[in-house]
Amino acid sequence: MNKELQKKFERLTDKQIITLVVNDDEQAIEYLFFTKCSILFNHIIKNIFNYSIPTEEIIGEFYIHLNDNNWAKLKNFKYESKLLTYLTIIAIHFFTKKKINMTKISYYNTLNIENNFQKLQKDLYSEERNSHISKITKYELYDAINKITNPRYKWVVLSELEGKSVEEMAQGLNTTVINIYNLKKRAKGELIILLNE
Repeated sequence: MNKELQKKFERLTDKQIITLVVNDDEQAIEYLFFTKCSILFNHIIKNIFNYSIPTEEIIGEFYIHLNDNNWAKLKNFKYESKLLTYLTIIAIHFFTKKKINMTKISYYNTLNIENNFQKLQKDLYSEERNSHISKITKYELYDAINKITNPRYKWVVLSELEGKSVEEMAQGLNTTVINIYNLKKRAKGELIILLNE
């Protein structure tokens, strides 16, 4: 968001911002989530997730939460405090409850992963066109997976190896299918970097 537009939104009252957001004004939504709430999200990433979850995931999850039921939580704001104070209470409560699912790592039963291992190997090879990735062993793959620092990326890769569908992964992490596709893409990107080391 450019500085002129940011200054325009900074001059608006909380009520004016909420009115624009609940009417799906894209610039107001961008201002609310990427500028006004940036300090709040940094606090959550540091104090609740210990920097293990990227900012864009926090923003995406909170957007879905606030947007639920046609912005009901914003429409219920009584203007008895500042908007940021109100959103901080909602966000901390939401992410504290969601932390278990957002950082959950389950090491699945790996008895029937041969086909999924070969599929993941082909996916990684086709994405990077690296001939050595097509020759990695299961040990090298699991070693790289074990080095993934983001627990959600690790969980998604292990889920894919187990053969879980994106819908099952979304349910397991209590998130959207779109977010699972984003997580898978980022996880595979990190995996490729680790396999290339």
